[in-house]
Amino acid sequence: LIAGSLDALIVPLPTGLPGCEEVELARDAFVLVAPARSALGRLPEPIDPDTLEGHEILLLEDPHCLRRHALEVCAAARAVPHATLHATSLGTIVQLVRRGFGATLLPEIAIPVELSGVSEVSLKRFRDPAPGRTLGLVWRKGSPHADGLRELASILMRYCPAGAS
Repeated sequence: LIAGSLDALIVPLPTGLPGCEEVELARDAFVLVAPARSALGRLPEPIDPDTLEGHEILLLEDPHCLRRHALEVCAAARAVPHATLHATSLGTIVQLVRRGFGATLLPEIAIPVELSGVSEVSLKRFRDPAPGRTLGLVWRKGSPHADGLRELASILMRYCPAGAS
């Protein structure tokens, strides 16, 4: 984006990118994915974030931005990032959960792709206000496309994914 190869990005906010404009599009709530037979997997919904206290949570490796957001949730809930296991993709982390290595936080927007056809896991939604992240459209300040990108942002806000607010 900064180099000009791309005109805009849809990414979690804030980006911290210098010289860029950001428009919030939607809130993407996190859900807990746990082995179905585990204590967390058997809890009734909705759950409170404090339910995670003391539990190890599987996270993506650095520098994935989702790791930073999940670490914020873990800190607030007094959950423990898994000390030895990390993954490079959401698909891998879901398979670790499926195999019983722990639980993870998954963005709601990823559910249709990452949990499609996956058995032996339990998805638990959090009580409102659910922990999550904000997704936004970002472009360079002074872009000749700025007006069109603002219009695109308003269109995208009308069609944000189910569960995002």
